[in-house]
Amino acid sequence: IWIEESWLLEESDKFDLLNPEDSIINKGGEIFFVLIKNKPIATAAMIPVESDTYELAKMTVDTKYRGNGIANRLMDQCILFAKGKKAKEIILIIDSE
Repeated sequence: IWIEESWLLEESDKFDLLNPEDSIINKGGEIFFVLIKNKPIATAAMIPVESDTYELAKMTVDTKYRGNGIANRLMDQCILFAKGKKAKEIILIIDSE
């Protein structure tokens, strides 16, 4: 539910979230979660676009936990992941509406 507070889920988002192995993991991507007491409170995904490019996607932090640097630490892990994959570029696609 808290994920839907951050963005409108489109059909492709729903597919990705319901089939993470097929849509992200098996393609060489990764999904990151921040847990507090085994409860997810933040997430982000790194999705390969090309062999040296990853898209940062689906990143959000539960509104109750914002302002504590969690997104920064999550982003650091995404960057480390991309570096480990020898990525030269990380892209972020935003909706201009």
